[in-house]
Formats: sequence, structure tokens, C-alpha cells
Amino acid sequence: MPSQNCGNCNFQGDHGPKRIYCYYWLEWKVKNENDCCDKFQEFAEQNKEIRLRLAQEKRRQDKELQKSDSMTRNDKLFSAVFLEKEQQDLLCIIVEASRNLPPEKRQEFTVVYDSSISYSFLQHPGLHENEIKFYSTDLEFLSEQGFIYVLSSCQYGIVRFDVHPKGLQYYLYIKEKSGEPVEKIEKTVHSYIDTQDFQKEYSKAYEKLVEADRLLWETETPNQLTTIGHLCREAIQEFMDILYIQLSPPDKSIPKRDTINRLRKIIEVKSQQLGKTERDFLKGLHKYWHVMNDLIQKQEHGSQRENAQLVLKDGRRVVFQTMMLMYEVSQSLK
Repeated sequence: MPSQNCGNCNFQGDHGPKRIYCYYWLEWKVKNENDCCDKFQEFAEQNKEIRLRLAQEKRRQDKELQKSDSMTRNDKLFSAVFLEKEQQDLLCIIVEASRNLPPEKRQEFTVVYDSSISYSFLQHPGLHENEIKFYSTDLEFLSEQGFIYVLSSCQYGIVRFDVHPKGLQYYLYIKEKSGEPVEKIEKTVHSYIDTQDFQKEYSKAYEKLVEADRLLWETETPNQLTTIGHLCREAIQEFMDILYIQLSPPDKSIPKRDTINRLRKIIEVKSQQLGKTERDFLKGLHKYWHVMNDLIQKQEHGSQRENAQLVLKDGRRVVFQTMMLMYEVSQSLK
């Protein structure tokens, strides 16, 4: 048996399994002689650069196919559903509030009615300030569609309820259709990250961001939320590595992991070509980068707040802020 295959094998004894880094799965895989998936074989037998390019293209094609299949299934499932924007917004608020609590602390929603006004109050610890005002009929319509599970009601309407799996599925469907995140500024940043120029110039960083964004909306377990932090840290390192090579003097070597000082050196080089306003803005971005570095490390190690578990809003903040940081830095330096 050869001592290595494609330069990335670690053997455990003479006949033990081989561990090979698969560029398609972006992780180490244990490969046995007769137990190996097609994708693993395809991307383990070529040289490193060819493997990477093939895997990137294949992942892109697979994700487009999966998204298309998912959209087709959901289009059929929800073709008869017609929600007004306010009703969609209410469902999104409810689902995200539910996911903003760790699994072991999940609890139902409570509705408080005020007979003097046409609006009611929704209470839940996952909501901003624990309470929002909403139009009662919108909640009744979500119940009719099967998006919430009613636990109790009174003469005024629903009193206690929880999110139904169908409601979560529809939430993911409308996010997918709208190209989540839905906010205008987030759309702008996402559009920039998704451009061919960014993908080509920062291919490794782009792959990490895409995976982090996918995990954000498809999962919510603590381990996967920490993985999001890990992916964002790696994305920033890959992004900064390209900028550092392009703009930093070749005789100044700062380790790849030290992104803060790499950005500082880049700013020193670039500031010579900029006016005072642009220089001041870049210095502000350096401080922003420093704060983001701390935020990502906390996400990666599983805690954004003392004695508190990670939840959806923590992951969403890290992913968006990582994209925003790359957007602002790249726009400012070019």
C-alpha cells in the first residue's frame, strides 16, 4: 500500500483506514478500500488545484439543483396559500422568536387581548422586549393555514399557541423565494457577495460564507451555530489573505490567522493614496474588524452572552456582519 495518496492521507497502522481531505465536503473523510462515495473518489484523485476547482463547480451545481428541487416541491405544497405581507411578517416574527430560545427552553406563545382596541399583544421571551402588538385576525389566518398549533383559546380568539412544523417549512420557503435576508441593506450586501467578480477573486472566502449562510437557515443546533462562527472566521482569513497578497509589501510577513494586523498593514499602504476622509473611514473599519473578530470567536466557542446558549439571532448577526465587513473593506480599498 502506498504511503500517501494525493498528499493528504494519514494511515493508522498497515491496514487502517485512510483519512483524506475531500474538497467537495470540505472536511477530512475516512476512506476504506471498498467504502468510498463517488464525490469523494472524484475529488481525491486529482491534484490539489484541480480538485478544488472541480469541487467548487460541482458544489455550485448541486446547490442550484437542490434549491430548484426544494422550490418545486414547496411551490406545489404552498401553491394554494395566499398570505398578505403583514401575515407573512407575523409568521416570520413568530418562527424567529421560537428559534431565538435554546431547544430546552422553548415555550408557547401567549396572546393578551385588549377589548378597547383592535390590536392584541403577543408575548414570548424570544421576542424583542418580550412583546409585540399585532392584528388578531392575522393570527387566526395563520391558524387556518395550519402554520401554528393552537393550545387554547377564549371568546376573543387564540390565547396560547406554538409553531407548527408546516409553519416552519413555509417560513423557510418564503425566505428562500425572497432571497433572505430580506432587508434592503442585506440584499445589497448579499448581491455583492454573489457577484461573479467576488466569487472569482475571493473563491475560498465565498465558499465559507455560502456554507455559513446555508447552515443559518437550515439548522439551529448549538454545534451547527458554532460551526457558523468557525466558517466566518475562516472566510475572513481567506478574504484578508487575498487583500494582503495584493496590497502589502512582500517583505512584511504577518501570519494568515492575524487578520487584524494584516488589515492594519494594508491600511498603512493604501492610506498613502487616499484623502483624510477615506483614511479616517479605513481606521474606523479597523476598529470594526477588531470587534467582529471578538464576536466571531465567541460564536465559534459557543457563547455570545455570559451563561447563555447560542440562538438564531446570534448566528444571523455573525453571518451578516461578516459579509458587511468584507463588503465595506473591499469597496473602500478598490
